[in-house]
Amino acid sequence: MFTVREARPEDSEHIVRMIKELAEYEKLADQVAQTAE
Repeated sequence: MFTVREARPEDSEHIVRMIKELAEYEKLADQVAQTAE
């Protein structure tokens, strides 16, 4: 079971990693330029 909550600043690295993984899967990695800052 999962609990949905608002993202916190400490979640930023994980969120950026998921975005990059999705971009790679969709073959759009060259269009992603994000950091956890």
